Amino acid sequence: MIAKLTKKLAQRQTLLLTLAAVAFIRMVLLAGLPYESALGYGDIQTYFQLAQIPGLPYLNSWSEYPPLFPFITELVFVLSNANQYAFSYILIILFLAADLANIALFSSLAGSTPAGQRQTALFAVFICALPYTWWYFDSLVVFFVLLSIYLVRKDRPLSAAVSIGLGALFKLFPLILLGWLARKLPRDRFLRILAVAGLMVALVYGLLWALSPEFTLASLQSQPSKGSWQTVWAILDGNFNTGSFGPIADRLQPGKAELPINNPARISPLVTLPFFLALGFWRTFRTKITLKNEMAFIGLAWTLFFIWMPGWSPQWVYYLLPMLILALPLRTAALFGATLIFANLLEWPLLLSRGLFWTLPITILLRTLLLAILAIEFDSRLKK
Repeated sequence: MIAKLTKKLAQRQTLLLTLAAVAFIRMVLLAGLPYESALGYGDIQTYFQLAQIPGLPYLNSWSEYPPLFPFITELVFVLSNANQYAFSYILIILFLAADLANIALFSSLAGSTPAGQRQTALFAVFICALPYTWWYFDSLVVFFVLLSIYLVRKDRPLSAAVSIGLGALFKLFPLILLGWLARKLPRDRFLRILAVAGLMVALVYGLLWALSPEFTLASLQSQPSKGSWQTVWAILDGNFNTGSFGPIADRLQPGKAELPINNPARISPLVTLPFFLALGFWRTFRTKITLKNEMAFIGLAWTLFFIWMPGWSPQWVYYLLPMLILALPLRTAALFGATLIFANLLEWPLLLSRGLFWTLPITILLRTLLLAILAIEFDSRLKK
């Protein structure tokens, strides 16, 4: 018993040291960088500009994001007394807290074995090295993804449903987990999770619609109207730009949200969606979900989703990192993770921030090839 207790304390100490090291490295890095360099090529300045808009998002202006994060930035704006420096660093610290929570959740999913500890160390290294983790708010969404998986494993379906619902109110991405849950859980439990998560999202949007139908509708229209960007679909459409929206002042005009920003789709996502859904359903019902292969199953769902999506943002690589590390052998995961990170950094900020938009087809095809190979790797793990 004493030996088990000593081992558990040593494992917990290892995790605490990992978390302390990541926090120390991030804080030293940010403290040593000039303010403009700390912001880098991310969206924190845009978040501040959006928070400056009079009134509240969804009520007095439209937002391209689901409602939870825009309201958080409004709160941070008030807490910072409208000081841009304070606003930025509060958000950066919030993202750091989410990153640390992600490492802790990842450690729980990986396990306390030596192999699990090596996986956690690799994930922590990627978190330290990846500037997207504080340039954008995706750390918060990844937190709810990992928390939902953790809660399902702990047999707490109601809490998992709440986690999925909250995550979907930051970005809709956590809803991808529903495919895994439909296969993993008994039908009644899955339907309860679906009902609770769906009700949470519906209630929030319903309340916003009741208070301001015009701006809520504009917010829902904004992302589909953007068209394609930074994907193979964007190449087909002739869209060689990023996924940025127009001037901040447009958020005060609901009609601007539905105006197309890029060229229209030559192949509508609705046309390609049945193919990817059929592929997903085919794999879903041919696979017996086990503790050993469920991360590969979720990873395959993410990769198929990203290949189908008309747009791509480089920070979305964060959603793939936990799955590929947990699903693949460590060396393979390290190679895939590092290659994906470098490919995305090559695209943004290295090339596009310097105006080299003619390179987009090269980086897009490279990334899409990597995603396709990764999908094959995930799929191969489901057959074992």
